[in-house]
Amino acid sequence: MKKSIALFCFALSTAPASAAQPAEDSTAFCTQLASDIAARSALFSTVVHTTPGLADIGPSAPADMRQRAHDKEVALHDIAKEIWSLRTRMAYLDCAQARTFTY
Repeated sequence: MKKSIALFCFALSTAPASAAQPAEDSTAFCTQLASDIAARSALFSTVVHTTPGLADIGPSAPADMRQRAHDKEVALHDIAKEIWSLRTRMAYLDCAQARTFTY
């Protein structure tokens, strides 16, 4: 449950609106990274809102429902890692958009 709350907070902090800002340094690579972050942030939000809800799954839930919840949580972690990797690359390249993120 704590992981789910942390992932939800992460999704809110990486909303597509904040990640899709236009490139200020006019490099195509930074613009592409910003676009990739926006796409993955939108995907994260989509996956978060799919069923089953992670908070709705208890230990007594049927095995197939628990497995779907586990698969969803793994997918959210993978997407979050991809977003973090892209944000780190933006910071390393000193892209203007990287300054808008809170680390």
